[in-house]
Amino acid sequence: MTFLRNRLRSREGFTLVELIVVVAILGILAVVLTPKVLGAIDNAKTNGAQATGKALQLGMERYLIAKNSYPAEGSGADQIDTFDDLDTVLSGYVNLKDADFVATAFDYAPTGTGGTSNYSLTVTLNGSAKKLVITPTSITVTD
Repeated sequence: MTFLRNRLRSREGFTLVELIVVVAILGILAVVLTPKVLGAIDNAKTNGAQATGKALQLGMERYLIAKNSYPAEGSGADQIDTFDDLDTVLSGYVNLKDADFVATAFDYAPTGTGGTSNYSLTVTLNGSAKKLVITPTSITVTD
């Protein structure tokens, strides 16, 4: 019994004030760091989209070298009408299975005689309002 009395008298631990100070410091850190973390996540998504865009751009250029023209627009063999068609047509030139995104909207427009001179490829990224616009000379991510 005396052991319990002695134990209760010599209380060791944190006071209420110390706990409140620690919680306040954690709250301030959360307020300061949360926007930076969210900004880093958005930057990472943009960078991933640009990397995938570069892979698509290189796949299109490899296709051009191999076939002497860009793929035609349409739904036939070696023609592009949907993102899945793009995956099929470019399968020997770039691996889109590991892409960081899935296209929810897709627009492909080859221009020039026989589709040899230019193209514009626009992909709306899954779960995002961002659009990826790819041409032979540029890759742009827009909101």
